[in-house]
Amino acid sequence: NTLKKDSINDSSVIVKKKIIDLAGDVGGQEDLVWLGEKLAAASGEGEAAWQAMLKIFKRSGADVMGEWLTKLAAENAQGKITNEQRIAFFEMTERKADGENKLELLKTVRQELASSYIANSNFERAAECLGKLREAAKTDQEKGEILNKLLEVYLKWPNVKNAADLVYNSLLEKDLEPNSVIVQSIDSYLNTPPEGGDPKALLAELAKIRVPEQRAKWRQRMELWTEKVSQAVDANGVK
Repeated sequence: NTLKKDSINDSSVIVKKKIIDLAGDVGGQEDLVWLGEKLAAASGEGEAAWQAMLKIFKRSGADVMGEWLTKLAAENAQGKITNEQRIAFFEMTERKADGENKLELLKTVRQELASSYIANSNFERAAECLGKLREAAKTDQEKGEILNKLLEVYLKWPNVKNAADLVYNSLLEKDLEPNSVIVQSIDSYLNTPPEGGDPKALLAELAKIRVPEQRAKWRQRMELWTEKVSQAVDANGVK
């Protein structure tokens, strides 16, 4: 350990990188600590340290990954690792947690992955993660919260067909109040469409839904949205 500490603080960048590479090849989880301290280093040391850590993580079990999950999620806020590096670590953690049947860790890492995919505008992968989380959810409240996030992802994507399918499934259960997250998400989309978004296309897809009986509030909301978008189209001179 003394030799390692003395050597890693050597002024030679070449020596430092060789020790970092060696740690990646033969090191254990105890080496993750000092490698983690090198993530923000310049002259390529930071990237070398990250690659070495990935090698050690590949040899480690899910419990070790779980210990580092919170640490590496927090590192990004300090600019020590990129969102892409976080995703690489989270994806590896997901595979290990799934393989070792660590359900709580699997849930946590999929939540982190969904957020990271959204930050990278990778909405397809985010939707996959949220779908798995919804399947594993144990309470109606938890399922509802995930459903709302899923709708937001579909609208940001945008994937109006999937968004409409999700709304349909919700309407099968109950009418949608004006203050429901689903209605508010659609409202926000129509007011400020994302890049590539088309309010008319979303409304056209929603209009195809075979709405169950006794869904008066949803029908009223659709009428309001249709009128609103129609007026916006007329004002912009678009047909």
